Amino acid sequence: MKKQITEEVKETFEEMATAKVEELKSQYEQSLNGLPKPPSIEERKNQSFHAMVIQRKIESSLEEEANQAWSNLPEDQRLKRVGFFRKDIDLEKKDQFVRTYINERFVERLKTEMELDK
Repeated sequence: MKKQITEEVKETFEEMATAKVEELKSQYEQSLNGLPKPPSIEERKNQSFHAMVIQRKIESSLEEEANQAWSNLPEDQRLKRVGFFRKDIDLEKKDQFVRTYINERFVERLKTEMELDK
């Protein structure tokens, strides 16, 4: 009798375990099916290319704006004395101005370009 009860408990336990395993498998498969498919190599290349084009476009337009802003500065800020009577463009100062201008505005322009300002 004891052996029979043990066998019945064992069978019941195995049935419950099998049912639980099947339930977990089903949940796992549903979870996997719910995940988005990873982008293909071609899609990743296209995304990377598009990002590089946008970056270059933004940098180029900001550089043009920076050069325009530089030319609007007063002469005493743009030019340096070279000798007694001659003044020349301070290229080091201009390069620094352009780099700073681009760096300060790049993130906002990128957000605008990618339509993230919502």
